[in-house]
Amino acid sequence: MKKNLNLKRTGIILISLFFSVSCKLSQKIENINTGSQIGNMTFSKERPFIQSELVIGRRICAALKKKREFIQGRYDRQDKFKFQGSIVNCQGITTLDSSFEAFIIGSSLQYLDSAVSPRENYFNDIITDQSIAMNDICLSLAVSDNVSNSFKTSSLRYTVNFLIAENYDRYEVLKELSDSKGAFSIAGAEGISVITQTTQAEFKFFGVEKERVRNTICDGKKIQVMKQSWTGSLTPF
Repeated sequence: MKKNLNLKRTGIILISLFFSVSCKLSQKIENINTGSQIGNMTFSKERPFIQSELVIGRRICAALKKKREFIQGRYDRQDKFKFQGSIVNCQGITTLDSSFEAFIIGSSLQYLDSAVSPRENYFNDIITDQSIAMNDICLSLAVSDNVSNSFKTSSLRYTVNFLIAENYDRYEVLKELSDSKGAFSIAGAEGISVITQTTQAEFKFFGVEKERVRNTICDGKKIQVMKQSWTGSLTPF
């Protein structure tokens, strides 16, 4: 009788644990689903960054600031870099996948294609701590631990992720547009992996965008994906 009673108690405990774990897993999935997803990027609803995200965010902001100050302190330099770029269109077909070279002249915060027939589709703006979305976030991270992952500017709303992907610090930005009624709809998202460690590249390359991906909404639920990877410097520093 005592043995049967113990077995019943064990069964009750196991059932309780099962429902407890099941509820927690369901809550996790539900919480994720209450946010937004575009491609392989998932964004939660508005909330404060947690401690690990604050650490990653500050590391990224510091590296981007260092890069900006370095570039703005240049005058007559011209440095050339190599990239790999690709585009997957709305039908899921790769329409472009090739390497190319681009350079920076002086203190300009733009890449210039060095080809005789320049590419039309590549990221020519250089991301810094003062770029759209990052400017407000980096300023807030510098003075507070209570920083929201979302903010609005006129008719736009941005939501930011900080994470580590393939051993690189990375941030992702969701861009949403509001209509006349104040409802928001997804316009697109970008994910940028940043060099912040000497195990990834020399200190002088801190802040360089190792990878940048832009997901743009097509008609319906399809997206176009534009990707650009930094593969190295062609100019000795």
